[in-house]
Amino acid sequence: MSGERRGAGTARWMRGAGAAVALLLVGAALYGGARLVVGLWWAGATDVPVSAAVPPTPPEALVGDWRGAGEVRLTLRPDGSAAVRGLDVTGHDAARGWRLTGDGGWQRSGGRLLVTMTARAAAERQGSPSVEPPSAYTWVFQERPDGRGGLVLAASAGAAADLMR
Repeated sequence: MSGERRGAGTARWMRGAGAAVALLLVGAALYGGARLVVGLWWAGATDVPVSAAVPPTPPEALVGDWRGAGEVRLTLRPDGSAAVRGLDVTGHDAARGWRLTGDGGWQRSGGRLLVTMTARAAAERQGSPSVEPPSAYTWVFQERPDGRGGLVLAASAGAAADLMR
């Protein structure tokens, strides 16, 4: 066998391995549901970069009422305003341990949904928070498919439950 034929087989194998990696990354992006742009360099004959983009959820698909465990509610309105009811302060925030209710707004940023409460109406103690409840707070959600054609708003940093329709 000549060295040229052996090299051709290796190039074919590399293209096949590149395609498998590309399919794996695109599949992971689709499963995650968030906007993800994966840049791949195709090691084929053309050396053309290939990109696979998963489109973000349209904003109008987010508008409406979302529910979590217990009495947790989030209402996203078309004008960008929001109402939160019983959302926990999350993550490593010093105010963790408060469940907040109030009004504010929402916006998209980098594939994430930011919900900001700017006017607190109520605060319920959950555990032993070390500080007074915040008068304003921002939650960060990731949008992901629910497996039935709908969406789930997955709260970051240890929130009690995801929000669903």
